[in-house]
Amino acid sequence: YDDFNKYFQKTFYDTAFAKEKSTLKNFNEALALHKKKPKKFIVNINTGFCNTCKVMVRTTFTDSLTGPYLNKNFYVVDFAIETKDEIEFKGKKYQSNGEGGFPFHSLALVLTRNNFILPSTVILDENLEILDVLSFYQTPQWTNKVAHYFGDNEYKKMKWDEYLKKLEPKAKPGKK
Repeated sequence: YDDFNKYFQKTFYDTAFAKEKSTLKNFNEALALHKKKPKKFIVNINTGFCNTCKVMVRTTFTDSLTGPYLNKNFYVVDFAIETKDEIEFKGKKYQSNGEGGFPFHSLALVLTRNNFILPSTVILDENLEILDVLSFYQTPQWTNKVAHYFGDNEYKKMKWDEYLKKLEPKAKPGKK
């Protein structure tokens, strides 16, 4: 809660907080770029009525530590699910048409593996295959770890819990 509150305050109340220019792309922009130069994707699934989503867009993806790494290694997509844009993803066209009683863009269900939660962060590989789906709020620090795990292809070498242990500083002998 403390981490979220800190970023919530920056997002909505801190007038000194310089809003960095977002480099998030819409889905169709990222797909067009992907055709020319394949990269992994990080898809931020959000909506305008979700305050937690706003906090992630304004702080997590523009963080000075996380943002540059994301932009270098991923197409970072701002997928606002109210969009009426038709999106062709892996040979199939998706849109916001209320299909199956779902009131938002139908691609959101596909990307979240039918476990739609706001916000969600989806990591796709260079072939647009889903590597992972992170539900709920993600801090810049946590997103940085996730980004390096997938961006540096550590996921091909070790499980997530092994990766986290590798990141932990080694305890000095005789110290607890």
